[in-house]
Amino acid sequence: MIAPQDWDEQGKRQVNDKHDALVICRRLSEYLAGHHKALSIVRIPSPEEEARRAQGRLREQLCRQIRGMQAMGRSLLLQRAMAVRGRWWRGRTWEQILAAMPKWVIAQLEIWKGFLELAEKQVRRLEMQLKKGSPAPTVLWRG
Repeated sequence: MIAPQDWDEQGKRQVNDKHDALVICRRLSEYLAGHHKALSIVRIPSPEEEARRAQGRLREQLCRQIRGMQAMGRSLLLQRAMAVRGRWWRGRTWEQILAAMPKWVIAQLEIWKGFLELAEKQVRRLEMQLKKGSPAPTVLWRG
C-alpha cells in the first residue's frame, strides 16, 4: 500500500485511473531499482495491533466524555453560586454539595454522578487491559 498523493506531476489537471496507474507503475519501478523516495510506503497494522489501537481510542473517547460530564456538573453548581474543582461527585466535595444544594440540583447531579462513576470504572478496566498487553519495560544498565 502506498500513501495517497497528487500524481499530476505536470499540472495538466488530468485525473483518470489510466494516468494514475502509469505513474504508480513508473514510481514502483524506480522504487524497486533503489530509489526509496519514489514512493511513500504505508505499513498496514495487523488485526491485533488495530484492536489494541481501538481500545486506546475507546479509552480516550471515554475520558473526553468524563470531562464533559464533569463540566456539566460544575456548570450546574456554578449557576447555584458554588464553584467546585476536580471530581465533585466524590468524597468531601460531594458531602458539601449534599449539604448546600437544593434537592432538585442534587437529583440532576446524581444522574451525572452515576454516569461518571460507571465511565471511570470502564476506563480503569480498559487501562488494566492495555497494561496487560503492553510490552515489559526495558531496563538499560549503565555502569
